[in-house]
Amino acid sequence: MRKYLQKNADIRSKSPEEQKRIIQSYVNKIIVYDDDVVIDTTVTFAGQTVRKG
Repeated sequence: MRKYLQKNADIRSKSPEEQKRIIQSYVNKIIVYDDDVVIDTTVTFAGQTVRKG
């Protein structure tokens, strides 16, 4: 899992199109409220893959 996450560690050096593709591979959806932002990711901060559906 660590190797999978580290392959995108240099995201800032990528083109905007590549950055978008990388982010989309980790983020399912973003919900913006007046006082909060909820980000639903495919990987937890503990490095575990989250399977939905």
